[in-house]
Amino acid sequence: MHGRRGPTALAGVKPKRSRPIRVLLGRMVHYLGRFKRIVAIGAVLSLAATIVAVFDPLILAFGIDSLLVSNPVFETTLMLTLLYIVLKVTSWIMGSVNTWILAGAQAGFVQNIQEDLYSKLLSK
Repeated sequence: MHGRRGPTALAGVKPKRSRPIRVLLGRMVHYLGRFKRIVAIGAVLSLAATIVAVFDPLILAFGIDSLLVSNPVFETTLMLTLLYIVLKVTSWIMGSVNTWILAGAQAGFVQNIQEDLYSKLLSK
């Protein structure tokens, strides 16, 4: 068995230290800079979808309460049901578009890193 440090620890060779996380994050921000607008749009859509989703339980509670009164009004229940469905569909659409947008940004991000790495390997 080689232990935690692997076979190099047995040979007396010090393992190479990885770069500090700050350096790695700085390089990632450089690559992410090309996708600032897409990431900003994704963040706004995510926030909007979350805000819309917050109102879902409130509308559902009002709908249930409107049914439990002694003389329920059909129009109120119907309106709250339709509002609940619209909010759910809106939240779902925003979340789906957000996922689609950020998946495209992630693919471009990875592709840029791969291209730079390939160029670096070819130049050596």
